[in-house]
Amino acid sequence: MPCTLEGHESARKRGKTIGGADVADDAMLSIALHLRSQETSLCDIASLVRNAAQAR
Repeated sequence: MPCTLEGHESARKRGKTIGGADVADDAMLSIALHLRSQETSLCDIASLVRNAAQAR
C-alpha cells in the first residue's frame, strides 16, 4: 500500500488525477445513478461522464 500511496502522490505532483471522473452537477449525477441502476459498468459510466463534461 505505501507504494500505491507514493505513486498517487507522484501523479498528483505531475498534475494527474487519480480515480473516476468528477460529477459536474446534479443532472450528471442523476444520469450516472440511473446508468448504474441499469447495471452499466463503472468504467462505461466514467467514460460517458468524462465525455459529457468535455462537451460542455
